[in-house]
Amino acid sequence: MKRLLVVGTGRMGQIRMKASRITSGLQLCGVVDANLDNAKQFGEQYQMPYAASVASFIHSEGAPDAIWISTPTDTHEALIEYAASLCIPVATEKPVAMDPTVTERLYTLCANANISLFCSFQRRADPHYMAMVERVSLGDIGHVQSMRSIFRDHPIPAIEFLVNGGDLFHDCGVHDIDFARFIMQCQDKSAEIKRVYATGHAFDKTLRTHNVLDLVNALLTFDNHAMYA
Repeated sequence: MKRLLVVGTGRMGQIRMKASRITSGLQLCGVVDANLDNAKQFGEQYQMPYAASVASFIHSEGAPDAIWISTPTDTHEALIEYAASLCIPVATEKPVAMDPTVTERLYTLCANANISLFCSFQRRADPHYMAMVERVSLGDIGHVQSMRSIFRDHPIPAIEFLVNGGDLFHDCGVHDIDFARFIMQCQDKSAEIKRVYATGHAFDKTLRTHNVLDLVNALLTFDNHAMYA
């Protein structure tokens, strides 16, 4: 039984805690949140240890087998560095970091520590999406020239979440862009996105004030001329 420590008690942290409780071979061993009251709430709900930091949890409960990070993006770097220093495998919500060079450095850091750093692009593990990948790989639907998807985030996340990085491009669009590259490279390993046209608008007045969009459209053109919208 592998022991998993969840860091963060927001929307995604709660999803990870629930999922880990019903995952075979996995034990939710504790929860960490910088707001100790929040950590206590879920610690008591699931009858498990809780703490305000990963360091304090490990000091009292010992190291877990893995850590799942569900905290704001600007906290990921320090948490991943700390886990790597202890050689504890890490899973994190996307993005790993807002700066691609930081992301690359963290993957290198974990590789050098001989641990996994998993970024939660869950579509690569979703059986329905992977069935599509298999059909494309086998050539069952011919040569892919055009792909289209529609995504809506329901129920609507809390406004605080959206204002702090949960808009459609950064929170939802990255899934589509990642999967578009993933599935296109099943038939053409060197395929890469060459051009991007994107537009959007914020209909919600509060989001508009913070320059966060709630309706977006994008057209991605690959260097093999295939398109994704």
